[in-house]
Amino acid sequence: AKVLREAPSLYDSLRETRTPTGVTLARCIKCGVDNVGHPIISTPGITAGDAHSYAVFRDVFDPILRGMRGGGPAEDRVQPFDVDPSAIVDVDVDPAGGHVQRVVIALQRNLEGFPFANACSWQERRSAEAAVAQALASLQGDDLDGSYLPLPGSESFGACPDGMAKED
Repeated sequence: AKVLREAPSLYDSLRETRTPTGVTLARCIKCGVDNVGHPIISTPGITAGDAHSYAVFRDVFDPILRGMRGGGPAEDRVQPFDVDPSAIVDVDVDPAGGHVQRVVIALQRNLEGFPFANACSWQERRSAEAAVAQALASLQGDDLDGSYLPLPGSESFGACPDGMAKED
């Protein structure tokens, strides 16, 4: 919000612009408009609607990202990317079992060609779900066998019309 308050003409110049998947700047700033935040805690007030949002709305995103990541040009701030499984160490983080109750690792990825969740329409969500279900069904091997189960009560996946059972 701060970036747009300091340069209101930015919104005017970008408001009709759309990313290749149809995301607008209005969609990206909706979270900041709907949730004005806290007077002491500063939040960016913007969420990319798809991977293209960062480039298409660069004039808005770059100053925000610079502020969040300590300055410098966006090109100099590369997120480390390491998918080498040998880099994972097999260490017991709490051998005595006295402190660590559980460890959770959350990973999120978007499907290429689909907007991010905050900009997805109902139909795009269904199409993304179908793409994931199809990809999972094609996996082969003992360690990859399984079934895609939507949330309980979901009517989104024809092969499992009521979603997973509560005991699943």
